[in-house]
Amino acid sequence: MVSKVIVVDFTDGAKKPYTGVPDTVLNDTEKANQIIKARAKKDEPKRTMQSWIVEDGQRFIAPTVDTEITSFNYFPGTFILSKNGKRKFTLQDLVTKGEVLQEQKGLSEKEIVQNLRNLATNCLDPIKAKYPNMIISSGFRRSFQPPESVDQIKKFQKSKKIKQTGILDDLTQTAINKVIAEEKSDHQLGAAADIVFLDTPIEEYLNIVLWIQQHIPHKQLLLEYKTGNDNQPPLVPWIHIAFLLANGILLKSEMTIGTYFNQALNTPNKFVPLA
Repeated sequence: MVSKVIVVDFTDGAKKPYTGVPDTVLNDTEKANQIIKARAKKDEPKRTMQSWIVEDGQRFIAPTVDTEITSFNYFPGTFILSKNGKRKFTLQDLVTKGEVLQEQKGLSEKEIVQNLRNLATNCLDPIKAKYPNMIISSGFRRSFQPPESVDQIKKFQKSKKIKQTGILDDLTQTAINKVIAEEKSDHQLGAAADIVFLDTPIEEYLNIVLWIQQHIPHKQLLLEYKTGNDNQPPLVPWIHIAFLLANGILLKSEMTIGTYFNQALNTPNKFVPLA
């Protein structure tokens, strides 16, 4: 529930920092959103102004049309998503290794890049400022690619415990359709990243995720663990953070926070140290 909404203007071209002095203070989220959309439309041609909206002490940038992204037809890995002093995030930082940027889930490449920029600006940069040892282990991911070759079909059948015939039979096709229908990852929208912290004790991840919860806007925030393999510690931690705007408003997942173990929900609506 929103207790207070603050809309603040700042000059983007002059790079003036947010001072905390409100331009408008409201208790009405809908009215605040109307103001933001009106300002975004007015300022769109020159992109000299943007609006900030703050909910419950958190702040994030309400999106306007990003003319830089609009001007690109191809995005190189060196494309800068966010830069603040020495801190910089490029597209290759936010695209998971082995993946390729592509339009999907009803979004164009430009819209996905915009989501990645919003994520980097609003979440990853301030986390990096607080924790310089933060690195991104996973960002944008492609949607599930249906198997085509015999080997791919067999591999998929094995993962679903279906008889490995290598033939795209009705049972296999039904399983493929189910996977496609259940895909709901924010990673595929360019709206999520998994982050780890170098040389950080596993016990410290709880303190880090609690700091992020209090200081960084998010659609979803998860504390995750998995069983390590032969070359890893017995338990491997990371933090998942998602950030997605719709019409200038930060969306919230049905389960905003939680703890996962081996890709399965361990504790909903709570961070639990498993170490």
